[in-house]
Amino acid sequence: MNMTNEEKLFHQFITENELAKKKRIRNNPFDSKSIRKGRKSELDEALEDGWEISSEGKTTSRLTRTKKPDVQWEDEVWVTMADLGFIYLNKDRHCNITYNQAGHKTQVDVLAVDEETAIVIECKASDSVTPRPRNFKTIVEAIEGQKEGLIRTIRNAFGKQLKIGFILATKNYKVSPKDKERMKALDIKHFDSDTIAYYKELSKHLGRAARYQFEADLFPNTKISSMDNRVPAVRGKMGGHTYYSFSIEPEKLLKISYVLHRSKSIRILPSYQRMIKKSRLKKVQTFVDEGGYFPNSIVINIDNTRGEPKFESLTQKKEGISVAGILYLPNVYRSAYIIDGQHRLYGYSDSHYSESNSIPVVAFVGLDGSEQLKLFMEINENQKSVPRNLRITLV
Repeated sequence: MNMTNEEKLFHQFITENELAKKKRIRNNPFDSKSIRKGRKSELDEALEDGWEISSEGKTTSRLTRTKKPDVQWEDEVWVTMADLGFIYLNKDRHCNITYNQAGHKTQVDVLAVDEETAIVIECKASDSVTPRPRNFKTIVEAIEGQKEGLIRTIRNAFGKQLKIGFILATKNYKVSPKDKERMKALDIKHFDSDTIAYYKELSKHLGRAARYQFEADLFPNTKISSMDNRVPAVRGKMGGHTYYSFSIEPEKLLKISYVLHRSKSIRILPSYQRMIKKSRLKKVQTFVDEGGYFPNSIVINIDNTRGEPKFESLTQKKEGISVAGILYLPNVYRSAYIIDGQHRLYGYSDSHYSESNSIPVVAFVGLDGSEQLKLFMEINENQKSVPRNLRITLV
């Protein structure tokens, strides 16, 4: 029985049970294989090809060889996607996807899929840092020429609603400004080794919740179609700025949020947040899962570059500064910057309370990077803990 293109694609993915084993293999800087004793010509050929005997058994010789730079880089990117929590990943380097009606296929280095997104990654690596920029014009144009067909096949297999991103991941290559502009125009993201290192580090601290930050970088201002973005809120004024106060399920806020980490790999605005501490995050997660909660508000800035958020007042009367109504949050990735409370928010990321609890939020609108930094500093420098003698008095 002939399989459809979609069924063939499914057969090229690992199952969840295989993930841990495949990660160990991909993380290993060495390839390994066994050759049965008595096959001298095969052994000699392997030794000439760079393999070395690592151990001798009764019936086989165990051989190892350092992975080539391009294979190591591909494995590093693949493992990073696995650490970010993608559900489906290609099982090996021979993931071939049909991209046109004639049945032509292209080999994809890394294909990662979750409930809402699919990521197609082309990996290129050099043995050492190249002194001059490499010309990626042919590679970028090949990706662009196959995009429409790849999107069609992937969506037919995993769901029409999927957002699909394309990445050229390079290591030790200099990429010219012209190629970067070409990729930007074609909506192909460029990730270098610093960018991948950032996500590897972030996944160590956040686990699967790091995928929210990753997808925010990959799909900025892209609509999250499944999200109900309406929240009851109070609009007010503070420090000359309009703000909204509301409560929201952590799962919703996680999808639209972005943290400006102090990292050299991604620069979109002045970054000021320290990398989330894994030990602190685990304590927050345990606290939340045991029924704990934080009554103080998370402070965010809503990006208004696409327009001011819609607010429907519940009354026509203008009584005082504060007005109750319905706020329509931007239901797009990277539309809410976390100014204060990243640990409290991400503490809900792997909790079963992420959809059944709500958290208080104070949301400013349209603060530029310097204003966000100023507010962050004021919150963290001017807040003081309650003196011990006063705590005793209060009790």
